[in-house]
Amino acid sequence: MRREKGKKETAYTRYSYLITFILLLILFQAIWHILLHEPYRGADITMETVQTIMREGYDYTSNPLTGMKDSAGAPTRWKILILPYVYAYMAEWTGISPATLVYELVPILVLLLSYLIYAELSKVIYPESPFKQCMFMLFVVLARWFGNYVTGTESALLLHSGYEGDAIRVAILMPLALWACLKNKWWVVLLCMAAEVAIVWTLYGLGYVFLIAVMVLVIKGVLKIVECRRTTND
Repeated sequence: MRREKGKKETAYTRYSYLITFILLLILFQAIWHILLHEPYRGADITMETVQTIMREGYDYTSNPLTGMKDSAGAPTRWKILILPYVYAYMAEWTGISPATLVYELVPILVLLLSYLIYAELSKVIYPESPFKQCMFMLFVVLARWFGNYVTGTESALLLHSGYEGDAIRVAILMPLALWACLKNKWWVVLLCMAAEVAIVWTLYGLGYVFLIAVMVLVIKGVLKIVECRRTTND
């Protein structure tokens, strides 16, 4: 066991310059795109909703956009999506201003968590090759650089609207679900499905995480059938 561990550490040390380069690219993404640029909000009303919740509580009755009282209260569909409530609680608990929390800290956290998940995914795809793991991570980082060319892409969501539910879904939940499927950790997949329902609108609870799980199960099933046929023929 000690020898195996020693070899692994030596292998990663061999690519320390490549790892450092990747980390510097990630750091530059966090500083340049998130801290030094205004977020792209579009039609998003997360900040307005957070401020309304902090002012009036969970059962707020004002319209976050206009500030006018609404006798019917907030629509149920707004209350199902919990991110504004989570951000409001975090802002109250930590004392951090909502703008700093939502527009800066959360996107950076989402960015870093996303890369950590992809790093774990690289170990599953290339378990015996630290070099290929590094190249995989370099590809992911560069893909986000060059994918940041139009609103709506994963890169644009992550780098300019990382606090939104859609960004968290594509950057964290989907790769985490894929990793869990490959590792046969289906309870993690179920948690990702539940989290997706809680942060973005889905079709009766069925979202992209569910599709990933179905696709992986189908592929695994097909591979198992092929393997069984080969065994039978042999």
